[in-house]
Amino acid sequence: MFDAYRALGLLAENPLIDPARIAIMGFSYGTVAAVYSSSERFRKMYGPSTTQFAAHIGLYSLCRMFREDTVSTGKPIRLFHGIPDEATSIEQCRFFVERMKKAGVDATLTEFPDALHLYDKVEFPNPVKLDFSDPCLERGWQFGYNAVAYEATLASVKSFLRTTFNIK
Repeated sequence: MFDAYRALGLLAENPLIDPARIAIMGFSYGTVAAVYSSSERFRKMYGPSTTQFAAHIGLYSLCRMFREDTVSTGKPIRLFHGIPDEATSIEQCRFFVERMKKAGVDATLTEFPDALHLYDKVEFPNPVKLDFSDPCLERGWQFGYNAVAYEATLASVKSFLRTTFNIK
């Protein structure tokens, strides 16, 4: 979280960058900073006083509960997730988005019925099964590219940012 807000502060100081048009996007574990930087509590703790993220985007998010996470900066949150993702449960993201919406936050979850974890990684055209021997893990999980989910996410994120940043 600290690194994300430090980057925001540095970008906002650059005269070539509009500080009102800085979004944050994360993938898998990186979504913790991308999604939860929407929390007013974290913004007050780590954020620069002069600006905030304009949008929060997460792919195959690691959705967790944090104290006061529904007290939002008011900026939109968009999550994209495969239903069969075994690495990061979509159930937690469904619950997170439902809680945020009830609190009046502009949050959505786009679900893909056949997308695994890392569905945007064209380097893995066939599913790969990770089988962990670590006793702390319950089971391994699969990851792999899904063209339909990738293309839909790409189009949706582009459209979302155009709308959010008022770009024609």
